Amino acid sequence: MALQLGPGVVPLQPFPARLAISGEMAERIEEIQIDFAMTGMDMGINRYRLVRDGSVWNAPVVLPICTVGRSDWIASVAARTADTIYQADFKFRTER
Repeated sequence: MALQLGPGVVPLQPFPARLAISGEMAERIEEIQIDFAMTGMDMGINRYRLVRDGSVWNAPVVLPICTVGRSDWIASVAARTADTIYQADFKFRTER
């Protein structure tokens, strides 16, 4: 799995999330969801369902502003097949 966010990962402004999957697993994927969270901070539910476009999955994303000014996020990806869920976490920072 390779996740690309942006360009322009800024709170309250839409940016693209793209996930590329290669190998034999790619054809078996039925659904992909991505959840955005901060460690130790409740940022509400920020879950998006990605849509397949060939071997790439896409979704427009908008993240909230952290009221204490943090910019560190975790994107948790869950890719589901008929019998398995593959999960991966990606750490990133929003731009200011």
